[in-house]
Amino acid sequence: SADIHGHWPAAMREALDGSNGVRVDAVTNYAVSGYTSAQALAAMTANGVGGYSFCVIGVGTNDIQQGVSVTTCLGNIASMVGLCNAAGAVPVIWIPPLWYGQAQAGAGTGQATSGSTTGSAIRAAILRYCGANSVACVDMTMVTGPVDVRYLTQTLGVSGADPMVRDNIHPTAYCYRLFGFAIARRILGMLCYQPSRAVDLT
Repeated sequence: SADIHGHWPAAMREALDGSNGVRVDAVTNYAVSGYTSAQALAAMTANGVGGYSFCVIGVGTNDIQQGVSVTTCLGNIASMVGLCNAAGAVPVIWIPPLWYGQAQAGAGTGQATSGSTTGSAIRAAILRYCGANSVACVDMTMVTGPVDVRYLTQTLGVSGADPMVRDNIHPTAYCYRLFGFAIARRILGMLCYQPSRAVDLT
């Protein structure tokens, strides 16, 4: 995900560096605004992920908007995971967050978007893929909670109660911080395991 109105990689680094003894040497963001999973795969192929410990794959929103098929999106993600595995970088996939259309927000309000009600198939497919292939993921719909244009006008008597989306689709700076923190927690969970008394059966 590109840095638009917020720098989630910086928030991720802020949450990770120094936590449980973890040190962060560098964070590099190769994302470009508007890229589909196919373009992200091409960028990853060109730039490589060698030398990195983790690789966050934040795709899906533009695929949904542009009507990319579930099969194509999932194939591109699988190829990116393959590149990560070959380079020794642990992949972390995010499931794209929610948004709404300009028609819902009001004519001329915010950015024109599409596909806000058709993304469930891709989101579900990414989640199934991660579960079946033991790939770490972060479901951004769980991070933001419900994103609904109605919250902008009235929620329990409070106007503007949805702080997550700023122009119908792009997260606010606050929301990007939540994204960064959520990814940091996922990575930290892989680096610093919780002690357990469970005994594995073989």
